[in-house]
Amino acid sequence: MTVIYMKKDENILAGLKAGDNSAFEALLDLYGDRVLKICYLILKDLPAAEDAVQEIFIQIYKSIKKFKGNSSLYTWIYKIAVNKCRDLLKDKGEYYLNDEDINLLSESNVE
Repeated sequence: MTVIYMKKDENILAGLKAGDNSAFEALLDLYGDRVLKICYLILKDLPAAEDAVQEIFIQIYKSIKKFKGNSSLYTWIYKIAVNKCRDLLKDKGEYYLNDEDINLLSESNVE
């Protein structure tokens, strides 16, 4: 049975934790573009940002049951995205983002 999720974090989260693939699709629809924008702003390379987004959503899929709800779902996803991009930059030996850069990103309107 396919469930249609309204764009509410609580409903999507419940579906994800229950293993409903349509909830994961709803999550991608809701946050995919925003995560791509964040990754592109950090990595400054569209193909690298697209690859990062795929890795980020795989990580989210695998670890969603660990989400404790201490923050919004988007905040958790945002943090995963920033950390993944930081790791990618470190692996390439390129600029490492500091906390000031992260604050500027979070203050920018990444909608």
